[in-house]
Amino acid sequence: MTMFRKMATALAAAIAFSAAAASAQELKIGLKTEPSSLDPQYHALNPNLQIALHMFDTLVMQDENLKPKPGLALSWKPVGDTVWEFKLRPGVKFHDGSDFTAQDVVFTFERVAKVPNSPGPYTVYTRQMKSFEIVDPLTVRIHTDGPAPLIPLNVAALPILSHKAAAGAAAASCSSATTPIGTASLNGRKSPCGRSPTTPLASPQSCRATGT
Repeated sequence: MTMFRKMATALAAAIAFSAAAASAQELKIGLKTEPSSLDPQYHALNPNLQIALHMFDTLVMQDENLKPKPGLALSWKPVGDTVWEFKLRPGVKFHDGSDFTAQDVVFTFERVAKVPNSPGPYTVYTRQMKSFEIVDPLTVRIHTDGPAPLIPLNVAALPILSHKAAAGAAAASCSSATTPIGTASLNGRKSPCGRSPTTPLASPQSCRATGT
């Protein structure tokens, strides 16, 4: 069974389970290109990101005009020439029930450069990030190697992983249809950023907060 078929089977099962009152129906998912992995950091490829956003959320999202808007981060601002501060959304849970905190953000960004054998690494989005600072469980700072005005747009391409679920997981194991643990709506639950299982990825619903 190909990776895409495994993914489609998992999504179909999750959506069917969440709509138990409805009669059984066939779900068909069409993509121009099959994703190369379900690991959201393995390959910076648009089909991979499209699939990842069904299971994971990002700190910052983009509206129909590609302007940044709140995702897992409620707000963000520069607090120095080389420091960006992000205030995280409270009360967010991963699919396994664990809390989303700044530790997951730092783990996600630090993992990017550690994914082995990536044919297209996500380091293109983290190359200006020098270090990370956890101010409190819902506040994280990104220190850069110089002025970096595009950081909010860069993090919009980085789905957030659970540090508990993904710690030590290589790309192969993260690609399992049963392994990905995110905050988005794979289980039929509405994501904290307002996306439902049937919301098109090209135009996700707005979050209920005002961005910076």
